[in-house]
Amino acid sequence: MQRGIIKSISPRHASRLLKKGISNLIRYWLTPPADPKREETMRSICTVHHDAPSLAKQGERIMSTDELTGVQALERKHPGLPLGLGHV
Repeated sequence: MQRGIIKSISPRHASRLLKKGISNLIRYWLTPPADPKREETMRSICTVHHDAPSLAKQGERIMSTDELTGVQALERKHPGLPLGLGHV
């Protein structure tokens, strides 16, 4: 409630959630406050990472000091290959 994630919750309901063990499955820490420049920032970061190889050839190095852990690739871009006999 203090972080503004929910408006209210009773102690009894919070206790039930903790007993069920689902509190660790709720990803509130990955839900940052709304950032109006989020898309612009992500576009800028992706551009730097995209240009990193050509910049490296020019002698420039890219160092990332703040990864956006909430921005993740949740699906593969291309489908996986079919499994074969005898292969893991």
